Amino acid sequence: MQSAFEKILVICGTGVGNILLATPLIRSLRRAYLVATIDVLVPEGREGILEGNPDVNDVIRVRRRQGIREDLRFVRRLWRHYDIALSTQADDRSVISACMASELRFSHWYRCGLLSAWQRLVLNDCVGPDCKTHVVVHGLRLLDPLGIAKQYELVPPACSEDATAALDRLLPFSRPRQSYAVLHFFPRNMYKCWTLAGWIVVIQHLASRGMPMVLTGAAGQQEQDYIRAILARCGNPEIVNLSGQISLAQVSNLLKGCSLYVGPDTGITHVAAAQGCPTVALYGPTDHGYWGPWPKGYAKDQSPFDRQGSQRRNNVYVVRRESGCILCSAEGCHSAANRPSRCMEELTPESVIDAIDEMLVEVPRPAFDDHDQMYTVIEQGESSRSLAKWSV
Repeated sequence: MQSAFEKILVICGTGVGNILLATPLIRSLRRAYLVATIDVLVPEGREGILEGNPDVNDVIRVRRRQGIREDLRFVRRLWRHYDIALSTQADDRSVISACMASELRFSHWYRCGLLSAWQRLVLNDCVGPDCKTHVVVHGLRLLDPLGIAKQYELVPPACSEDATAALDRLLPFSRPRQSYAVLHFFPRNMYKCWTLAGWIVVIQHLASRGMPMVLTGAAGQQEQDYIRAILARCGNPEIVNLSGQISLAQVSNLLKGCSLYVGPDTGITHVAAAQGCPTVALYGPTDHGYWGPWPKGYAKDQSPFDRQGSQRRNNVYVVRRESGCILCSAEGCHSAANRPSRCMEELTPESVIDAIDEMLVEVPRPAFDDHDQMYTVIEQGESSRSLAKWSV
């Protein structure tokens, strides 16, 4: 095996979280090959997760559907340009890209039998499926043939000083002097989505603690409608809605200084965990043992989470409902990404509040004459019991 490489290509997955969870692999390569050029290939529109990453020289953006002319330009760009190519994805397109880029190529493979036989034939080495570990650990196994030290630290995006100043101008408080919570309501797929009622209870609870809140999210119509539906029913607490207004790097910067983050199984939740802020992650069908947020400072060659129950590891608290069908890993109960999951619908606000309070033990909690007071919805006057049945 070549002892040093001058040009390295890393091929990453399609989602923001997938790419972020590959940054320990990239960092390991950077530490081993200090002067090498390390480029990363990602789908167009996902490059923001690598903004400001000191381990990356260039980001190659690829469109899912290209014309013949762009395909040829892409082939010329990659063809035998690298000393080694490593793909964290096992799909055909990623493996073909690795084959074009270098004569030395490593990748994962997931499918059995003839479906992946050709991949294993053209690859110099490959890592088979292992759902009993974590995706970070699984990704780092690509380095085993190289015999280099593994780094377990995720590298979240970083923004410029100008972008940081622009972010601060959007906030009605000074971040260094003010504790605040960041909430992210909406995942990309509805089956990972929590209920409107649950979010309303969380907002009321944080407001009762005097905690200013900042909302993050995308500008898409469905997500904006979801956010408006929540805000219209939660009274008038101190909430700054930055959804659709700031870049991914600015979101990362916002998370770096916050006292609490609460969000579902989505890429921003992984960024929050990587930044080291107290993170409450709401999980449903997804296997958190494999796909859970990687805690800051965790550096073991095994998953940080057991597969059963809510649990905390370092700065990450995974909250999930106990159920016989949990960890089904399906896209919702109806195998439809745009429909809700029962395990998310039945995730109780009380369990999320308990996790929040554990993560905020240093922040004084106000006394209540009636514990149910914090579950009252100011504008609607609905009880917590009726809200618990109201889901998206």
